[in-house]
Formats: sequence, structure tokens, C-alpha cells
Amino acid sequence: MDPEVLKQIIAGCQNLDHIPPDMIMKARNLMNTRKGREMLKDLEKQGITQESIGQLIDEQKQVRKTGLIIRQNGIIKSKLITTECPIQATDPQFIIVNINNINITAWYDKKNNCVNKKASKILGQTVGGQVVLVSENDLTYDMIL
Repeated sequence: MDPEVLKQIIAGCQNLDHIPPDMIMKARNLMNTRKGREMLKDLEKQGITQESIGQLIDEQKQVRKTGLIIRQNGIIKSKLITTECPIQATDPQFIIVNINNINITAWYDKKNNCVNKKASKILGQTVGGQVVLVSENDLTYDMIL
């Protein structure tokens, strides 16, 4: 299989945090069956090995930066976040703001009508729902205050 196609497949699975634990357990159980071993052999015949998948996943991790998540209840958490659309939303939008001479991309759900007061105060614009802040460099809470 072409490495570029494999990169696109893995890029679609960027955010592994959103995969439910029971689905991961089912996948592990499948690998312990005859059908799972046959799937692995078919992948190896097409040139996809565990090492190549591991390398591509490591490349995807390099695109991640430490960002901030501002929840609706005002709690701010630091987390490793992908730089491309790090939020799951019905209508994801982003704005670029300059806070303390740092360009920050703020992702939020445009269709969420619940106003996030803390994020709106920090960004100077009304935003709703959970807000994710990402920058070219790693962000800390002290940088946005």
C-alpha cells in the first residue's frame, strides 16, 4: 500500500482520546482471534507493518502542541492538542487573537448557544461551548493572563 494513503488513513484517526475504551478493548480482542490474525497477514502482504504504522503515528504526534482547553464551567486545562481542528463540534470555527504578543488560534463551536464567560473574557469576543486555544508554541495558563 502506498505510504501516502496510509498517512491519510492515520491522519483521520488523529485524536485517539475520543475513541471509547470499550471499542479499543474490542479491537484488542479481535487481534487475538483467527480473523484478526488473518487481517494482520493481509496488511503485511500489502506492505503495511506495525513498524510503519508506529512511525506514522509518531509523525502525527509531532504535530501536537500543548494547548489550553477552557470548559463551559470555567475550568482551564493544559493538554496535548493537534494543531488542525482540535475540537469535535457540529460547526467548528476558529478565530486568531493576539494575547500578550502571542498569536493564538481559538477553536469553538459556532452553533453552541451557551456562552463560555471565561473564554469570552480572555478572547474579547463572545464564544460558546468548550474552547480550545492553540499556538505555534506550547501554551501555558500564565501566557494568556
